[in-house]
Order: sequence, then C-alpha cells, then structure tokens
Amino acid sequence: MTGPPPVGTSDRGPCLIRETHVAAEGYRTCDPCATYVRDALDDVVRLHPVVAEEAEYGTGGGDGPRGATVYRSGPPVNLARLDRADRLAQAGVLATLAYWADGVRESTGLPARTGAPTLAGEVVVLVRMWSWIRKQDAVGKFAFEVVELRRVLAQLAGETRGRIPVGVCPVLVDHDARTGAPIQCGQRLHARPGDRALRCPQCGTLWPAYRWVDLQQAQEATR
Repeated sequence: MTGPPPVGTSDRGPCLIRETHVAAEGYRTCDPCATYVRDALDDVVRLHPVVAEEAEYGTGGGDGPRGATVYRSGPPVNLARLDRADRLAQAGVLATLAYWADGVRESTGLPARTGAPTLAGEVVVLVRMWSWIRKQDAVGKFAFEVVELRRVLAQLAGETRGRIPVGVCPVLVDHDARTGAPIQCGQRLHARPGDRALRCPQCGTLWPAYRWVDLQQAQEATR
C-alpha cells in the first residue's frame, strides 16, 4: 500500500492565469481565477452600454441654467466626450469579444455567426462555453484581454474615482504547485467613502468595515 502523496504534489498543472495556483481537476485554471474572469466578463457587459451612451450623447442634460451663454453657432466641442469615444474605440471591446467568440464557434462546431457581431451575441457564446474555454491553452490570453477590457471600461465609467486603498485580501485560496505552501488571495482591495463593506472581486469574500484592519495588516505583512 502506498501512502498519500507528499504535500504540494498533484496531477494537476499550474493555473494558466496565475501560475502559482494549481489548476482545478480537468481544467487549465484554478476556480478562483475562473470566477474572477467570469465576473470581469459580466462587468464588461454591464459597463459597455453605459460608456457607449456617454461617449455618444454625453452625460449632461437640459439647456443649462438660466442666464447661461447661448452659442449661436452651436455648442462648444465636448472634449471629454470625444476623448471617451476615442478611448472606447481604441479598446475594441466588440472586436475583441467577437474574435474569441468566433474562435470558440469554429473550434466547437457551433453555427458560425451571421451578420455583424453584437455584444449580447458574442457574450452568450463565451459564457455558454466558459467551461470549455477553461480547458484550452489560450485561456490565459483570453483572461488577460477580458480583464483589460473591464479595466478600461471601469475607468471610462468613472468607477475607479474616489476609491481608497484598504489593504490586501488574506484569504487562503490554494497551495503552491511546487512547494505546497499556502497561497493567499492577495487581491488589492479599495473602498469608497461611506462604504460599510466590500467584496473581494477575486475570491468573493465579503469584508465588513470593522474587519478592514485585517486587510491593512495583510498588506503590511507583504512589504
């Protein structure tokens, strides 16, 4: 009879998104990273219409306060709106999602897309086939691009403004594939003034305000 394998040994390979994590059985990513990417994809779906509308129409409304300057030859150019539209175009959200969704369709035998790509149509394919995507060598690149799209959209939507760094999430999420050492989540967490709790976007742990001191201590321990 053979004994249990040494701590840290596993038939599973390293996670292709975060290499210090061990991939889940049958997949190329660990479960926390898989959740993180799915949440990022959900955020892309939520944020893109908001940013696109602001880029096209702006956020202001009405004709301005009484007594405001009237521009006989038309309003001045809204540089902020033009900049937002340019940055949104450079991000290539729809083109990026369509590239990956088309690749999934071709590789899995799903019907090819007909007509122009749409945000909803491409995301449906990616969400439906996420379990399959997690098993592919390209999942690391896919994850990077989705997370980058979410970062750009969050900036354009103003969701990164007014945030205060709180600390680092210390939850143990896995063990090192080589040494067996415990691995902390390590996600840097931020809050906005008035927040009473925050949720780690990577591991999902909810942190009420009275426990934020734990996050600060975890950050100090990494210095």
